Amino acid sequence: MKNWVRNWVVCGVISLAVFSSCSNNDDTSTCNVENPLEELSWLNDWVNSLTDDHEYIRTAKYLGNDVFYYVNCDPTVAYVSFTRNCED
Repeated sequence: MKNWVRNWVVCGVISLAVFSSCSNNDDTSTCNVENPLEELSWLNDWVNSLTDDHEYIRTAKYLGNDVFYYVNCDPTVAYVSFTRNCED
């Protein structure tokens, strides 16, 4: 019985930590535009140059600035990830 209670307490604490750490950031703009794919021509060209389903481009914040980075999740390919800022 004690193990059951302890397990519920541990699960409750973990759940509380996970759900309280999520932020509600309503700022959805990237690079100060509403739709980066349509409004940034270099980004549209970059996305159209991707050749298969294993490649994609993600966004992140780096030192307070919006950046885009390339990822390839094909396990048979060795790749180098690189980032671009909004002015590329």
